[in-house]
Amino acid sequence: MRVPGHQKKLYTWRWTAALAGLAVLAVFVALWLSAEPQRPAHAANFTVNLLTDAADLGDLDFDGSFDGGAEGDGGGTAGCDTDAVTAGHQCTLRAAIYEANRNGDTADTITFSVSGVITLGSTLPVGVSTIAAAGPDGLAASTTITGPASFGILVTGGGGASCFTLSSPTNTIQGLVISGCGADGIQVAATSTGNFIRNNRIGTNAAGSAAFPNASDGIHLIALSNGNTIGGTAAGQANLISGNTVDGVLIASNANTVSGNLIGTDATGVFAVPNVGGIEINGGAGNTVGGTTAGSRNIISGNAANGVLITGALATGNTVAGNCIGTQIDCASPRPNSGPGVSVAAGATGNVIGGTSNVIAQNVGAGVSVAAGANRISRNQMSVNDSCGIDLTGGGIGLGPTISAITFGGGTSFTVSGAAGSAVAGATVEIFVASSDPGVSLCNPVVPAPSGQGSCFIGQAIADGTGAWSATVYSIGGYSITATQTNAAGSTSEFGTMKGAPAGPSGASCGLPPPAATPTPAATNTPVATSTPVATSTPTRTSTPTTPVATATPTTGPMQSVTLVGGTCNPVASSYPDNTPITTIANAVSPSGILISIWWFNAGTGGWLGYSPQAPQASDLTKVDRLEAIFICVSSAGSWSRPLI
Repeated sequence: MRVPGHQKKLYTWRWTAALAGLAVLAVFVALWLSAEPQRPAHAANFTVNLLTDAADLGDLDFDGSFDGGAEGDGGGTAGCDTDAVTAGHQCTLRAAIYEANRNGDTADTITFSVSGVITLGSTLPVGVSTIAAAGPDGLAASTTITGPASFGILVTGGGGASCFTLSSPTNTIQGLVISGCGADGIQVAATSTGNFIRNNRIGTNAAGSAAFPNASDGIHLIALSNGNTIGGTAAGQANLISGNTVDGVLIASNANTVSGNLIGTDATGVFAVPNVGGIEINGGAGNTVGGTTAGSRNIISGNAANGVLITGALATGNTVAGNCIGTQIDCASPRPNSGPGVSVAAGATGNVIGGTSNVIAQNVGAGVSVAAGANRISRNQMSVNDSCGIDLTGGGIGLGPTISAITFGGGTSFTVSGAAGSAVAGATVEIFVASSDPGVSLCNPVVPAPSGQGSCFIGQAIADGTGAWSATVYSIGGYSITATQTNAAGSTSEFGTMKGAPAGPSGASCGLPPPAATPTPAATNTPVATSTPVATSTPTRTSTPTTPVATATPTTGPMQSVTLVGGTCNPVASSYPDNTPITTIANAVSPSGILISIWWFNAGTGGWLGYSPQAPQASDLTKVDRLEAIFICVSSAGSWSRPLI
């Protein structure tokens, strides 16, 4: 079939247009491939082997333009390759961060094959590329930077800016010295959450012995940079954050944890290398400074102002617990902050100082200063602060409860009580062994002297509707005691006036008293042993009960029953040979939940010793050395009993 001439022209034009389009597409792809080097599609490790901070990044110039070489070809002097470092191919820290940023959300690592000083010309933008804010998949980088052993890399300079700026989530910076920076050592932006900053020295020299200040804060968490961890509870995670021009750590975000660090001291935790302030929480909520374990303890000491400052109307729900504030690393020797140990500014409410005891001692100023607002201060150990233990500078619940009476109960037991009106109705009364020093000055001129500080929490009570309260406490003989009260709104008072305890054994302990047993049915167990004690110095005994009897009185001495909740205790008389493990005796009681305490007469000392499975840390012994008469105390109503000395 013949094709008309006008149709031939139409077909020719269509083919020509199609071929031209393909040609344009091919040129575009070629240009794109030449302009966009092949990127790793998997997590990569970049090894820094060059200490300079050159602007030229080798394959990619610092301004984002290309030098014409393919990635990894060594065309520039500071390019980074994911392969082993080869001759002529070098990698700076800036180039490694740049490459990791371009690699997207893979978990890249940066390590070092060199040691020395890296002097920056501008900030290192972890998580932000100079081309785009994310990798090829549109997601920001997650990078771990690990310095060499013995803090062999010092990062300094920054051209008037922070040395590091974190802008993507879940980065880790560890093992570096970050000091002498133009602003913050590390600044964490609002777009960066869940980061780990650990095992660094920030604001000191590499030895951790002297200040090399960052021009602003050591670590600064910007608002919305939530959920970061500074330090850690495991060995080798603690930061040394000292010597900085403003704060060691400034937190303006939420739900961060600062634990296990030295803040304001040298690397030994003994000598001062002050920040101006140790830790400042400015408008952040739900942050934790310290924790409930020994590994989470921060040493916050030697700073030029507050140890910890909580400020701002949004600063609520923060917890400062388990730290040593104002002491050396032994939590006893002085290394004062030149201000209050903890200061809560006006507007900050709902924060908790303690719960898990802080040691707050030796500070220049109050142990805890509260300008205004309901903040709970609980179970801390405060002593030798230049002012008082707790100072409510802007008012509040007022003074601690009035202690009406302290009565000696025998052994190591005292009953501390307050009459109606001595406390706020429904308040939680916390009782402390008073510090041996009454305080250089009083918190409040209306407080009758002597007023002081509570160095050792020993028990608590709840005031009834009239404000009356009573509690049995232990191991306070020879000391004065004091107390605080916390109302229903969570506002804690200053320490009340100290009151001397009557004569009794000394040796105060900060362990909690044995808790009352959970009510159970009356004990019906058979005595755990019926043999006569083998020791010849056993006090004369005329009978040994064979069943629990509520009114049984051993012949070795009268029993004293002290009611904690209600009801009576049924003592069981029995005996064991010398060197019987106390756990053997405790395990013989069935069911075990009814056992509150075991007491025995020690002929070597002429006194009674006690053990409670509910509070073994407060027990006198864990193994009997010179055992005489044994009494097992069981109860069906949460009460306890022991021999009267």
